Amino acid sequence: MPTDRRTHQTEASCVQRRCSDCECLKNELQRDSKIVVPPLPGKALKRQLPIGGDEGIFEESLIEERRQGLQFINKTAGHALAPNERCLHMFLQEEATDRNCPREAEVRQLILEALQQVNLDVRECGQLARSGPVSGFQEDTLQLAFIDLRKDPGE
Repeated sequence: MPTDRRTHQTEASCVQRRCSDCECLKNELQRDSKIVVPPLPGKALKRQLPIGGDEGIFEESLIEERRQGLQFINKTAGHALAPNERCLHMFLQEEATDRNCPREAEVRQLILEALQQVNLDVRECGQLARSGPVSGFQEDTLQLAFIDLRKDPGE
């Protein structure tokens, strides 16, 4: 999938996703953002096996219906707030998705709480963020947490 957005790490990416991955993305966006995500196509549980003369999940009408429904990614990625959503970037660009890892918002909150407990000042936070990658965190997670820490708590 090609992109012209500067916020993406690469100009083009090709990843495989299951419908369940799309469902996870939809849930993540609805939980953590203001993006309105269109509905996904329904599951074809009753059509897993060809019964009664149809072709089951390989029937053309079902495939077309699901293909149309999965155009949601184009609509979602085209939203004005989409460039700010890390989960969308990961969905579109990362080879594998890990549904068991903590959500980024939770990780950032844990980092903020830890930093507040050790009373690092803003300058020290910036130095730590620039010191190099931290195992288990995406490259700029610490820097984003420090930006949040510098923001006025009343915002």
